[in-house]
Amino acid sequence: MKPSYRLFVAVALFAVGAVCWSTLGSSSAQEKEKAAPAVQKWEYKVVTLPGGGGGNEPDQKVLNALGDEGWELAGAPHEVGRARVILKRPKK
Repeated sequence: MKPSYRLFVAVALFAVGAVCWSTLGSSSAQEKEKAAPAVQKWEYKVVTLPGGGGGNEPDQKVLNALGDEGWELAGAPHEVGRARVILKRPKK
């Protein structure tokens, strides 16, 4: 083989190897992005219901209005004489 042909083959093989290596690296990074989902952040709100939690109309109106704002019930701790609810929604 002529020296110039050998040099051409070596450069071509190096170029093909570099392209393959860069392709493997970029697909690996894309797979990592797909595998690690974004962490959802939440905001919370604690509300004392006006009707005392008896399931009456004022409680329903308040809860429906909060639901329209995007709040979701996360918990309702039991307290004697008070109806409190903990709400959450995705942080913007």
